[in-house]
Amino acid sequence: LTDATLENPLGMEMLRIFRFEDSNVFRNITRFSVDGTILCDEDMEFLANLTHLENLSIIRNSKVTGKHIAELSNVKELQLSGCENLSHYFLVDILNSLSLNSLDIRHSTFTDVAMHLTNLMWLRCETLVTLKIDWRLEHTIMTLQTLQSLKNIEVRNFNTNPCAACIQNELLPVQDQNFQIPPPRCTCADEPETRLTQRFFRTLAARTSITKLTLEAEVLCRNLNYLPHLQQLTHLSIIAKKIGRDGLCVPLNFPVIIGQLANLEYLYLSRFFYCFDYLIYIVSRCSRLNEVRLKQCVGFSDVVAYDLVEVLKRKRTKDQLPFRFYMINLKDDSSETCSENSSDSQQEVNRFEDIADYIKVIFL
Repeated sequence: LTDATLENPLGMEMLRIFRFEDSNVFRNITRFSVDGTILCDEDMEFLANLTHLENLSIIRNSKVTGKHIAELSNVKELQLSGCENLSHYFLVDILNSLSLNSLDIRHSTFTDVAMHLTNLMWLRCETLVTLKIDWRLEHTIMTLQTLQSLKNIEVRNFNTNPCAACIQNELLPVQDQNFQIPPPRCTCADEPETRLTQRFFRTLAARTSITKLTLEAEVLCRNLNYLPHLQQLTHLSIIAKKIGRDGLCVPLNFPVIIGQLANLEYLYLSRFFYCFDYLIYIVSRCSRLNEVRLKQCVGFSDVVAYDLVEVLKRKRTKDQLPFRFYMINLKDDSSETCSENSSDSQQEVNRFEDIADYIKVIFL
């Protein structure tokens, strides 16, 4: 046994077994995942017996504060996502004690401290390569400036709410050309947080060692002008907060800007609405792009794969093929899930066999 996952409610019984059975039974566990409020701080002590434990994931837990995790000396990858009571004090202890390669603390609430303490918290993280965090204004920028070993960063939960003027503009009716009411002035650019977001992108552009980036589509679309300065990116993941017609409004220059990333190899889009024309353009412009993943995107049809093949024939060499195209819970015009329909029979799964030399279509 090398991998264990506990979830409510059966996880409680499994936890009892872990506590009281011979620890030698579990001595080879390297990955341990817990989803829910099964564990509390005291339960962390028994994990110290798992001497080969390298990956620990605790998700959606309101009991764990981070106490005793610093004692798990072999842990290299740590996820404390959705831990509402994560303590800044114990987080500092963890960062000072463990040689982490990967850390995920998204959706975990802890009190912000003075800026110099944020700097000190990250200074000893010389091995941290992957970081997933929430947007915390100046503290996020300081984190980005301090972590010199970072190569992969994900930042979520930016404030992208429109100002009152933006909302009013969206509600204005179509006006007569001879009588137009001037729209109210947008004040989004005047907000202090907007300036901090722009500073974040400038800092990101200066960190040329960061090659993998995950951001929310709403904040990226508002700051597209910074993206051409991130030529070091090989992996880009863009996730919209909402899906459908009432969700993200993608700027017309979105595919043009993405297409300027000369080193892009991997693109992930989530919750986009009719993005396939954009995708075809991006694939035609980014010559190194060899894998695209789409999740919960609306408006799919089989034509997309064949249109991509026409681009690949012109824009890729034989050694760059087949192109990998992953589709996860996509919706067609009838709102049916394509990935579910495609797994009904072997004939459906293999319906792209005639273009398999150019593109590998994978439904998940």
